Amino acid sequence: MEQKTLQQKSDQFWAIRKLKVFAQKIFKIDDSPEKIARGFALGTFIGLTPFIGLQLPISVSIAQICKWNKFAAGIAVYNTNVLTGPFLFGLNYLIGSALIGTENSTNFSTGTVSQLVSTILHSGYSFFLSLIIGGIITGIPSALIAYVVIRKVFRSKLVQVKILKTKSHGIAQ
Repeated sequence: MEQKTLQQKSDQFWAIRKLKVFAQKIFKIDDSPEKIARGFALGTFIGLTPFIGLQLPISVSIAQICKWNKFAAGIAVYNTNVLTGPFLFGLNYLIGSALIGTENSTNFSTGTVSQLVSTILHSGYSFFLSLIIGGIITGIPSALIAYVVIRKVFRSKLVQVKILKTKSHGIAQ
């Protein structure tokens, strides 16, 4: 009985452990706060586009061309994942279809990611255009927010590292 309780506790904290590992990987990025924030903002934006399966190579390629942080861009693409994809693409479709005047009859709330990809590929030009327009509309503010937050976090991290280096040099002398 106690083993099951430990397993349940382990399962409860799985998401928290994943977030900690994610944060540790991000904080190990060795680049300027500006380049990291730009890469992360780019990945956030590209992650909201309907190019499922191509988002990572698109994001990393653009980051490389712009000399922004490729790792941050690659990590941020995964804001669209199995859990968030149907909601985000559904929202993007609703926004895009409202702006271009198409009827919104597609249900994104159920199904697997492969069903979502199939829906996108087989629904026609106006459907895809709705997703792109909605992705741009949600992607721009999301990318701006990501840029500001990540830049602030990494600037404060940089200040903390400089303080620690100054203190350690002061102690050694």
